[in-house]
Amino acid sequence: MSPNLFRNQTLSAVLGHIEFPTIFKLIRVSPYDQKITEARKYPKGHPEYERIKCSIPSFSPNACFFHKRSKENVKELTGFIYLDFDGIFSNAIFTKLPFVYACWLSFGGRGYGVLIKVKGVTLDNFTEVWLYLEDYFLKNYSLKVDPQTKDYSRQTVLSSDPTIYVNPAVKPIDVKDIDLTSYKTLTYEYIASHPDLDLFELPSNYSSRIKSGYFKIKYRTVLDDYENKPYVIIEEGHDSRDAFMLRKVNDGFRHRHLSAYAYSILFNNPDISIKILERVLMKANLQHCNPPLEDKEIIYMARSFKEQQSKNGLKIKTKKKMIWHNPEYNTPLHEKQVINGREVGKLRKKKTLKNLIEVYKELKSKNEVVSQSMVIANSNLSRRTIQKYWHEILQSAV
Repeated sequence: MSPNLFRNQTLSAVLGHIEFPTIFKLIRVSPYDQKITEARKYPKGHPEYERIKCSIPSFSPNACFFHKRSKENVKELTGFIYLDFDGIFSNAIFTKLPFVYACWLSFGGRGYGVLIKVKGVTLDNFTEVWLYLEDYFLKNYSLKVDPQTKDYSRQTVLSSDPTIYVNPAVKPIDVKDIDLTSYKTLTYEYIASHPDLDLFELPSNYSSRIKSGYFKIKYRTVLDDYENKPYVIIEEGHDSRDAFMLRKVNDGFRHRHLSAYAYSILFNNPDISIKILERVLMKANLQHCNPPLEDKEIIYMARSFKEQQSKNGLKIKTKKKMIWHNPEYNTPLHEKQVINGREVGKLRKKKTLKNLIEVYKELKSKNEVVSQSMVIANSNLSRRTIQKYWHEILQSAV
């Protein structure tokens, strides 16, 4: 069954059916290209972006409906599942997968829409198959699917991409060939109709996502113990390094930025496997490098760095961080800034006072009387600073 066409994404009235080949042609040679190009100048959520988006027709890739788009009015599924990936500059991964029917640059131009052919998908198992696909891309390519595409009644706006990929020889995923047990959700109706069901005997992952086997990546350095406090001060500083990539890295700078990114990942995740490191770097490569490096270069980079790490030959530069905010407290950014300003002021004062006391004691060991002018001459600090701390210097030096 073919999808439905809609006047725009805000209207649910069905205009009619539209075949996928027609949709692909409208994307490849878009009559709305000028509008879409203008919209791509703005970030998502910007009033002008949203205004233009609402002026472009949309279609329902997963299902067709009776008269009006809603879950209650589903006539039939199309046999495809549409996924949306944000922050990707290349379609290289998708074009290698036999079950991908088509993929194209998203409306905003900052990701890809991917259409996957599925044999045996029904209203009853759609969510389970979607969760399977979400898991597949996360585990194998570290790519996160937009969770909003889990709604089979959702529509998507026509995009513009002259290089849209279409695979006429697509080989569908057969639901019979995949195990959906781990992705099932127990409904009230099911539990109510099975009064003898012992929920404690179900597999631990039956009604939720599988999380076993995942290696949780740390992109920022965190402390092992925050002493149950919202933040901790380490005066001498603690080694820190955060993983960061520019939004877009052009040719000539890709190896440098990916290497720095890899160093940060290895510093924060010393036990990471080569395979997971490869996936993390490939994701960064696809999302940030323009054009992306070839897969073999990423694989070589990951294996080379891991080998150097195993031989203690990887020299990673870090910075000393003194103020550590406990991530479990989810402190708002503006509060962190206030805390940092206050605590940095205290630390600077303490350091200045400590240095001045040392200068004073050194002078006192050689002179019976030590004046402010003598401390000024030996500390290179202003008279105002010395006068500010003079009383504390005298008290601490006794």
